[in-house]
Amino acid sequence: MGDVLPGFYAAAGLLSNHPALKASSPQAPVSDFFFDDFHHNGAFLQSYFLLFPWFGVPKKDTTTFAWYDSPSVNTAKVVRDGYQIYLDQGPLTFADTYYKDNVFWQETVNHPNYDDYWRKRAVLQHYQPNLKTAVMTVGGWFDAEDLSGPLNLYKTIEKKSPGTYNTLVMGPFGHGGWAYETGHTLHSNLYFGDSLASFYMNEIEAKFFRHFLKGIGNSTGLPEAYMFDTGLKKWNQFDKWPASGIHKQKLYLNAAGTLDRQPLKRLSQSLTPAIP
Repeated sequence: MGDVLPGFYAAAGLLSNHPALKASSPQAPVSDFFFDDFHHNGAFLQSYFLLFPWFGVPKKDTTTFAWYDSPSVNTAKVVRDGYQIYLDQGPLTFADTYYKDNVFWQETVNHPNYDDYWRKRAVLQHYQPNLKTAVMTVGGWFDAEDLSGPLNLYKTIEKKSPGTYNTLVMGPFGHGGWAYETGHTLHSNLYFGDSLASFYMNEIEAKFFRHFLKGIGNSTGLPEAYMFDTGLKKWNQFDKWPASGIHKQKLYLNAAGTLDRQPLKRLSQSLTPAIP
């Protein structure tokens, strides 16, 4: 079981198909670094700037202490305003001042597009049929770091190894929010319920591991997909995912900054003035 990068390790560990590995729960797993975390659908996230020392400074030995130093980024504002900090720094090339020896930063700069460097490191391509380990992939609908990872991992295993016990859980959580109880589950001013992380841990996660690791019950009693409906604010269970009888709905951003079911009509004339 793992959350975020340990979620990636759990996902990667499945590839061994080791007979001693009975059950695994990749949680918020990174399935492809070009689409999760540092890039979102290929767009680089500047907000990850301060995290590069975690990944790009190799350790010389095993240690219980931080082996890296995070840069001290100066800003004109005393308040910790991320937008203002990066605005004060100017072009992104300022990072070379801090990370000229950072391996991951240099690799990110040298591979701005989805090339073989990124493709070879995507874990999804390596899954094979007949995966023997039971899998429960977990994610959060409000996870700003790894939303696509859990969905793509479940989808890939379902396609490549349809006989594997493979279940998906998506709750109204932010990044890893299912792993600790906050009482009220909130996102900004949106309230989804109380003790939802406890419900997940007791009624979903514990049942999965009790069955596969301790042999309790003839089955887990869990559905194919345990999905939280953020509109109705309740958990739903499905014996198939995507669920039967659903249809896709495209939503479009309109000029007022709200969502619309119809695309914005194209302007009939160019806004570029004609050159005499």
